[in-house]
Amino acid sequence: MTIQTEQEPPKHRGANGLHDDVVALKVDVATLKEQGKHFATKEDIAKLQAGIAQVRAENNENIAKLETKIAKLETKIDENIARLETKMARALAENNENIARLETKIAEARAENKEDINGLLDAINRAAVRVIVALV
Repeated sequence: MTIQTEQEPPKHRGANGLHDDVVALKVDVATLKEQGKHFATKEDIAKLQAGIAQVRAENNENIAKLETKIAKLETKIDENIARLETKMARALAENNENIARLETKIAEARAENKEDINGLLDAINRAAVRVIVALV
């Protein structure tokens, strides 16, 4: 339906013309009412704006809660990492101490074995000399 901005002056049409105009006006009013159902009123817009504002506020609140939870989790993770790093440092220090002790024991055992071997060699040499002397 188009809206005319300029209308021709009404022509004298008699009783039937008036009836036709009333019918046309009723059709136009019914059409406008039907089309008006699809338009938002100021009240509808205000309700939508209020609903949007409420949803935004709830979203901002939820985001703030999530950010707080994330910060707490990050703190816990950092604390756990620090504890693990401390435990690992202790374990490495203990391992290094154990390795140093074992290396010392190995060196001592080698020295003892060397002394034992030298003592055995000396005993064998003396025995061999006695055997040779006895044979001569």
